Amino acid sequence: MNKICALLVSILLLSSNLNPIHAQSEERPFKGYFYEKDEKIALYIDLYEASLTVPGMSFLGKVNGYMQGNIYGVWMLTKFKTKKKKATLRFSNDLGADSQTVQLTFLNDSTVKYEAVEGNHIKRVHKRKLIKIPEELYFTKVKASSHR
Repeated sequence: MNKICALLVSILLLSSNLNPIHAQSEERPFKGYFYEKDEKIALYIDLYEASLTVPGMSFLGKVNGYMQGNIYGVWMLTKFKTKKKKATLRFSNDLGADSQTVQLTFLNDSTVKYEAVEGNHIKRVHKRKLIKIPEELYFTKVKASSHR
């Protein structure tokens, strides 16, 4: 009986190391903190699990992503789809009045191209007026230890 238990434990340990999800855990492009330095916008995403808390909105629970910075309000990720090195994200602002679909393309492990789909609704304040941010931006991944 002890031999059978030892064999089962060995099989379980070996199979966990062969699991393709486990092998890919090092490579997770759809997770991280990204920053666009010209527009001063931060993008936080984790498309693998809802693990992020929106600052000042902990009552919402954990989410998969949000944007903040030099934009009007906080934009929260409400829906997403991933395919290879691309992700289609749907954001809504903290007031619930506007939403925006965005296409993210991972150019390499540190640069993400952001493209607004079907117009742009995300705005920032400039000289006491709301103006739209550019429809195309390039975000750079920031190491975990260098933010917050």
